[in-house]
Amino acid sequence: STLKGCMDTNKAYNGLTHPCTGEPGKFMPDLKYRYLSEDVPTGLCFAKGLAEILNIPTPTIDKVLLWAQAQIGLEIMVDGKMKGKDISKTRAPQGVGITSFADFVKLADLKADVSGGRTE
Repeated sequence: STLKGCMDTNKAYNGLTHPCTGEPGKFMPDLKYRYLSEDVPTGLCFAKGLAEILNIPTPTIDKVLLWAQAQIGLEIMVDGKMKGKDISKTRAPQGVGITSFADFVKLADLKADVSGGRTE
């Protein structure tokens, strides 16, 4: 199974298309459409922001985010860090002032699982 295979057979994606701009024979994806303008600030920025807090390198996410922020007209990542002037418009933890794992755990109200996976 591949990611493409999963997406091709996932019924939730049936009928979804990506709007394009241009004229017949010269179509280009509409890069202002929600697939970038919503998914990048909410999903990708959260993942990048949390990875940054955890000191996990994200070279591929960084490349995508640099390209995407230019397409949607936001400054989110600067010098590889989630510190752009528009960071508060995202769901990156840094957008609400979270810059450490301890801050993230506190705000998310996470509790340690001491059950060892038991459900009894």
